[in-house]
Amino acid sequence: NKFFKLSSGINAEYGGEGISTSVDKNQSQATKPSKKGATKASGNCVPDAFYWSIDEVASWVEDIGYWQYKGCFTENFVDGRKLILMDANSLPRIGIQDFDHIKTICQAIRDILGIEGPDSKRTIYLPPRDH
Repeated sequence: NKFFKLSSGINAEYGGEGISTSVDKNQSQATKPSKKGATKASGNCVPDAFYWSIDEVASWVEDIGYWQYKGCFTENFVDGRKLILMDANSLPRIGIQDFDHIKTICQAIRDILGIEGPDSKRTIYLPPRDH
C-alpha cells in the first residue's frame, strides 16, 4: 500500500496563519460532487471540492474518465482537501504513472479550482540579435 501525505496548512514561519481545516456542520454537501464552483465561507472563497469526501473524489475521478485510478485515490485517502493540493508531482506518488493521464487529471483539478493552466508555449529562449 502506498500512502500519500499532504500538508494541511501553511507554516507560520512563512508568514501564514494556516489554513483552517474545520468544516462547517451546516454546510450542505451534494450526493455527487459538482465539477466547478465555490462556496463563500467566512468571507473566503472556498472551492466546493474542498468539502468532498474520499468517495466523492473517487466518483469525480471516474466522471472525468479515469475509473482505473479510483483505487489510487481511495487507497491513499484522498479527499477534497488533499485533491485541491495535488499536482503533477504528487500523482505518481499515489500510483498514476502515465504522463498524459497526469496532465489531464491536473487540468481537471485546475478546472474545478478555476485556475488557468501553464502556458506550454512560453519559452526562455532569446531571439537572435541583429548585429
